[in-house]
Amino acid sequence: MNTLTESPKLLILVGSPRRDGNSAALAAAVQRGAEEGGTQVQLRFVDDYISSFLRDCRTCRLPSGECSINDSFRSLFIDGFLPAQAVIFCSPIYWYGLSGQMKS
Repeated sequence: MNTLTESPKLLILVGSPRRDGNSAALAAAVQRGAEEGGTQVQLRFVDDYISSFLRDCRTCRLPSGECSINDSFRSLFIDGFLPAQAVIFCSPIYWYGLSGQMKS
C-alpha cells in the first residue's frame, strides 16, 4: 500500500439484526472515529448478506464447486472482507458467544 495515495481499508461487520441496537451504535462510533482518522470504512450488517445458516458443503455444493445457498455472502467476502486491511466484529453476546449471524 502506498500510504501517500491510499488510505487504510476497514470493514465493520454488525452481527445483530437490530439496526438501532447497541451493536449498531458501537459500529457507528467506530466508523466515525476511523473516518476522522482518514480510514476508508465499509459498515455492513451481516443479515443483509446471509439468508440461512451454513450446511455441509460436501452434500450441497453445486457441481461447479460454487455454494448452493442463494445469498450475497460471496460478494461480502470477495468485495468487502478480502480487500480489507482490518475487520471489526460488532455483535451482541448470547450465552457467552457471538450471535448466530456472526458465527455464520
